[in-house]
Amino acid sequence: MTLSYLLEQYKIFRSKDSLKLYNFFPIDKELNWFYYFMEHRDIHTPINMFSVYGNRKLMKFIGGKKVFFAGEYLQETTINNQWKSFADHCVSEVNLSMGYDYINHPNYLRFPLWILFFVRPDATFEDIKKKIDLINNPDYRIKIQKTGFACVIASHDTNGIRRKIVEQLNKIELVTCAGKFLNNTQELSEAEKHIQKHYEKADEFSFDTFYTLKKEYLKKFKFNICAENASGKGYVTEKLFDAIESACIPIYWGGGDKKDFVEPEIINPKALLYYEEGKEDKLIEQVKTLNNDKKEYESFMSIPPFKDTAPEAIWAMLQEFENRLKNL
Repeated sequence: MTLSYLLEQYKIFRSKDSLKLYNFFPIDKELNWFYYFMEHRDIHTPINMFSVYGNRKLMKFIGGKKVFFAGEYLQETTINNQWKSFADHCVSEVNLSMGYDYINHPNYLRFPLWILFFVRPDATFEDIKKKIDLINNPDYRIKIQKTGFACVIASHDTNGIRRKIVEQLNKIELVTCAGKFLNNTQELSEAEKHIQKHYEKADEFSFDTFYTLKKEYLKKFKFNICAENASGKGYVTEKLFDAIESACIPIYWGGGDKKDFVEPEIINPKALLYYEEGKEDKLIEQVKTLNNDKKEYESFMSIPPFKDTAPEAIWAMLQEFENRLKNL
């Protein structure tokens, strides 16, 4: 632990905030989903929340109610080896632990990161249902003007899967790579500057503003490559939900060995295209057909990406999170 790291954590410790975020990715309080969720739900219990972007030993020196949240996949990673030290999700060291994994432990709640991207912290059940009903509406999905073929927005490709998918799809048309990974366009640079300005001027919460730019950009494309950083049971990130919300056909890789693990109560697997190594030809033919045949494309876009049980399933996770916080 470096001196600068310790000083930063001590600054958090000394703050008067009821929710203190240790080992979190730097973000202003005004943009923090958990802060506004607790405020909206009238939860004022002093809570020390920990994540994976720091030293696990810090937990031993902090008293009070402790919550652990992992927005990364901890069972397998080629990005940051330190994350592996949190693989047990610290269930025996905190009052509540949350992440992607399915863990049978009284202190654990499965609460994947995509919730923070897809659901506003002040959302009601009616808000969630209205949003899902709109996305599932084929008229809404089909009427969005698509001027681009396929897009990937990623900063890296440590497992090589995204590159393989891009190379396969490039045989049909050029894939737009709008992130740092294989970048071949500057279209998002102005949007990134806008996001940075939003950080600097954040005097009130606007979670929609923070992610609207990416989703609006994706709406231009028929297909979105949304491969995960790893494939593990339960590890489903906001990438898939961003594609669905932007009315793209997701080209997906992840969720474990079985497609049933891709949020089985929420996502309709028939609305996704899957990349499987050794079955690339099948994917290419699917994409070719959907890209060239308007009737086939509109037929596929008419498949609701969310199951009928999705609103209730999402709301149940929010309710359980609230109950856990109120009973720490």
